[in-house]
Amino acid sequence: MIKSMTGYGKADFQLNESKLDLEIKSVNHRFCEVSIQNIPQDLTEFFFNTDLVEKCFRELSELKKKFQIAEDISLSHLIAFQDKFVQKTPPVDYKALGEHIDGVLDEAMTGLEKMRKEEGAALARDLISRLVLIKEKIKEIADYREMAIQNYKKRLLKKIDELKSTIEVDPQRIAQEVVFFSDRMDVLEEMTRLSSHLEQFKKMIEGNEPAGRGMDFLLQEMNREMNTVVSKTGGTATTLLIKQELEILREQVQNVE
Repeated sequence: MIKSMTGYGKADFQLNESKLDLEIKSVNHRFCEVSIQNIPQDLTEFFFNTDLVEKCFRELSELKKKFQIAEDISLSHLIAFQDKFVQKTPPVDYKALGEHIDGVLDEAMTGLEKMRKEEGAALARDLISRLVLIKEKIKEIADYREMAIQNYKKRLLKKIDELKSTIEVDPQRIAQEVVFFSDRMDVLEEMTRLSSHLEQFKKMIEGNEPAGRGMDFLLQEMNREMNTVVSKTGGTATTLLIKQELEILREQVQNVE
């Protein structure tokens, strides 16, 4: 069954004092572009060396008193000394961290793949339902062709009846006109190719290989056949509906792997 190109997977694990959250997203794009974001350079935290801060405060107070400085001592004065910050690195076993990341990545990828399959199954149901509708409408086109030929023959005979008192009617010529019209309305080849494309399309939906590009190509061919049908039979409600369904299929296929 086909898969969607969009999906999402998430996993996390706790290692000592550190927690790692990992998210994977895929979007409907034709190429593989890996983007890694928000990866910390180090698992660190900061704290104040309060003993040293207190000593600095006392020294600044002495200076303020000695030189009769009116300005009050503020927090900005204290944090100006970088050595009052101490970087605290939690005990992290980076080898163990790497081993855990592999497992977390597998878990997130499993979630991503599960969602892609579920989305693909939903897409497949929608695509197949539209294929069924198109097949039904193709039969209507064949019926319409036969009806259009008979209606043309009736209109031609009616016109001849109106004129036969003034002109000589050649029955063979009438038959030829009906044949010419029938040839212009002949869409058997287009309908045969369209039906074949629909069957190939259905097989791709049910297959296990990536089929997005192949399905997109088939839809281009189906649209080409329908353009020919429309030019021969005119823009009937049936042909216009089929073209509309083909356009919906084309949009849906853009999200198929």
